[in-house]
Amino acid sequence: MGVKEDLTTMKILWFTLADSTVHPIVIDDDNFEQELESRVAVRARKDRKDKFRQLSHEESMLMQNVCLIHGDLIQAILDPWYLVNAVTLCEENLNRIRHHQQFVHLCSGT
Repeated sequence: MGVKEDLTTMKILWFTLADSTVHPIVIDDDNFEQELESRVAVRARKDRKDKFRQLSHEESMLMQNVCLIHGDLIQAILDPWYLVNAVTLCEENLNRIRHHQQFVHLCSGT
């Protein structure tokens, strides 16, 4: 990352592309698009035998609506289905991209 990470204040998301038994999702009201404001550090790997690698901010942005949800507090209060719909969207997106070459390369670092 371009900004020095303070792991005491970061939320770390551990993501294994090939593991279909787990779908980690972070819901946060921080602005993921602004590197200085993002408090989520994504660690990814292709499958369990691989080591996790830290994704850059730009790479982490590709995980938005797959594993990262930019939460809107007002919408979450007003719409009782807001979070259910957001998680459903993440699940649909993950199922669609799980074998997509861009995400295979992203998670493997190649």
